[in-house]
Amino acid sequence: MAPMITISVIGGTLGAILLLHTPQATFMRLVPYLFGFATLLFAFGKRLTRALGHVVKRAGPPSWPVIIGLAWVQLFIALYGGFFGGGMGILMLAMLEMIHIEDIHAMNGLKALLGTAINGAAVVTFIVARQVVWPQGILMVVGAIAGGYGGAHYAQKLDPRWTRATVICVGTGMTVYFLWRY
Repeated sequence: MAPMITISVIGGTLGAILLLHTPQATFMRLVPYLFGFATLLFAFGKRLTRALGHVVKRAGPPSWPVIIGLAWVQLFIALYGGFFGGGMGILMLAMLEMIHIEDIHAMNGLKALLGTAINGAAVVTFIVARQVVWPQGILMVVGAIAGGYGGAHYAQKLDPRWTRATVICVGTGMTVYFLWRY
């Protein structure tokens, strides 16, 4: 995992730097496509994971060529995550499925670890670049923590089909809105 964490930090940092150097008008033109991509990943992520799971044949530990290939995949995911982030978790689950990790709890733990490295690197990059507006940033952190814990609690009580459908509808709506607006 050390190479994957290192690659995640590098990619998250580069993605954040890319975002910092992207003009706002360009980013706003990209937003509907990024939302659309993330929504499609969410809608079809299980199929993608199943399809990619057969790419790497299981025969003991992954070989060095497989590890190098997965490192490039993770670098792309980390760049995307540092720049935008939506759908990053689904991409990582698909990548982990490629090496035939079958325990969903292990997959989610690894995804959380790599996602923390990517997001942490991006946050540090934004802090160093003095792009954080602290009062709003702190409010967002508190909201994200409360939403993460509260959302997980209530999500377990809801029918997953309704939750999934709601996320897809909201993502589609945001995509259409930003396509129409920009």
